[in-house]
Amino acid sequence: MYKFTRLAKFGLTLYMSAFITAIAMFANVADATTITTRTGKGAALTHAELETNFFIGTLAKTADYTLTEPDNRDTVEFNGSSLTATLPDAATIIAATDTGDYQVTLINLAATALTVARTGTDTINGGTSYSLGQYESATFKVNAAGTSWNVTAGKIYSAIDINGGTIDGTTIGNSAIDGTAIGSSTPAAGAFTTLSATGASTLAGGSSSGTWSNLGTVTTVDINGGTIDGAAIGGATPAAVTATTLDATGAFTSLGIDDNAASTAVTIDSGGQVGIGKAPTREFEVYGAGNVYMKIDAPTSQSGSVEFSVNNTVDYTIRDQTATSGGLNIAPGSATSATEGLKISSDGNYGFNVVPEAWASTLTAAQLGGNGAIWGDTTAGSGKAIMMTQNAYNDGANKYISTAEASIYQQYAGSHIFGIAASGTADTAISWTTTLVGNNDGSWDFGSGTVTIPTTDINGGAIDGTAIGGSTAAAGAFTTLSASGTISANGGQIAFPATQNASANANTFDDYEEGTTAVTLSANSGTITIDTSYDTLSHTKIGNRVFVEGELRVSSVSSPTGVLFVNGLPYTAASTSEGANLAGFSVEYYGINAATLGLYGLVGNGGTTISVYERDTTGTGVAAADNIIAGSRLYFNFHYRAAN
Repeated sequence: MYKFTRLAKFGLTLYMSAFITAIAMFANVADATTITTRTGKGAALTHAELETNFFIGTLAKTADYTLTEPDNRDTVEFNGSSLTATLPDAATIIAATDTGDYQVTLINLAATALTVARTGTDTINGGTSYSLGQYESATFKVNAAGTSWNVTAGKIYSAIDINGGTIDGTTIGNSAIDGTAIGSSTPAAGAFTTLSATGASTLAGGSSSGTWSNLGTVTTVDINGGTIDGAAIGGATPAAVTATTLDATGAFTSLGIDDNAASTAVTIDSGGQVGIGKAPTREFEVYGAGNVYMKIDAPTSQSGSVEFSVNNTVDYTIRDQTATSGGLNIAPGSATSATEGLKISSDGNYGFNVVPEAWASTLTAAQLGGNGAIWGDTTAGSGKAIMMTQNAYNDGANKYISTAEASIYQQYAGSHIFGIAASGTADTAISWTTTLVGNNDGSWDFGSGTVTIPTTDINGGAIDGTAIGGSTAAAGAFTTLSASGTISANGGQIAFPATQNASANANTFDDYEEGTTAVTLSANSGTITIDTSYDTLSHTKIGNRVFVEGELRVSSVSSPTGVLFVNGLPYTAASTSEGANLAGFSVEYYGINAATLGLYGLVGNGGTTISVYERDTTGTGVAAADNIIAGSRLYFNFHYRAAN
């Protein structure tokens, strides 16, 4: 639609004759007989004058949009997910010709909110932004100062419940719409695509034709006569019914329920017993040819399930333990079978092929067959125990299960305790005799009876100071191994622990290790960067003597001066008086900066560093780092004394 509001903005002046012609050609005239203009021939119409006489169009937007000065008096509809409408700068709008009354109406048709944003520091209804929900509208008008936007809420373009009020001046609730009474005592006929009511919706005194679908839940329906699938309803003979859901508030009686399978699928007999797949002989019975499965599933959002299955040749029964004791019995065989299975007593104890004894309430037990049992304290904590017994149970005191001997093994306070009992009468108290105790400190105690140890060969060592030896050495583990003769390692190896067990005895060989160590280079000042492909020295430690060898290479330097240090020896050097442990040695080299009489290294007291010096003609060592350059190589082969 052509908009005459643009004509005044572009400086065009309309005369009445041309104006009437333009109206006939382009415009929708609001009132064709009266047009209000400014005083004087040829005066331009204001926005207000145009708005009085002409229809202003509506814009549709499906993307973010920034409003401009030509959008004055427009209505803009937005329909898109999470869109943003940006208002123009208020000060700029005020400065424009004839826009002091600039306003725009926005409508949000989308399910997501429309964000109305500002330009610069303008405020929108006192805030920085404004939001329109689905089907909401609002008019945004610039203030005279050009600093903010005032908002007037508009229509809601969605379904509205009208509870009273008027339509075109007609009162709603007791009058009429299109001549049809609303809310009066006589309901009016109506046609609807959707009929919704928060209260009861009643079809009274009339009939409904056609097809009703999607009725939801219908709580009560009186069907008085008529037919279902051609069968009469309400007669003396019940009619067959096919339904997805059949509900009754009273008793439901049926000789059988058939799902049109080849045979009766579900039967409810006159005694209230239910059978699936056959006529029932129990309160609830499921039958199938071959394997039969029953499954209880968790909700679809979860994954748990419980499934029961049986085949067609073996019976399994889950039933109460006995008629009086309660509990649960799971066993092969029929419900009347004498075969025992897993029994769970009413106090929470277990019996495998046996009915559990009456155990003490502080204990939890599992009995295995006729005389075996594993049991322990129900609660956790210090002083608790677990027991394995033969022919014994505990109902507050240890007692015989059967008339026979008994034995016990228990773990208590970190110890192992073995005991026995002479034969006694069933259900009488037991007196245990302790035969062996494995103490928490690793020692063992024997009981007071005779301990018989079978023949044992001990080839070497001593018992109570008496040397033991034979012609053939035997394998053994000892805290101390002593021999007056030669100790031979016939297997070819003597193993030492990964962590040294150091000895202060000068005659004790206490360590051996082979390995490698990554080292670094440094100087008194500047830096020396080692080549990481050549930064490792190998070592062998024999007792307190450490043998070191290997090649180091320099990848780069930065003005190194002073002593050259090799850091990170595998073991700390010994620290003794009078330099008794100092190690000095020659260092071979390749590719240093200047000629030299040679390099030598020192390992000092109590450190893990080699100090490298140059020899000179005076016999005094000088700093070696000054002549180290990128590509220098150093070769080591020396040994030193370790602290341990």
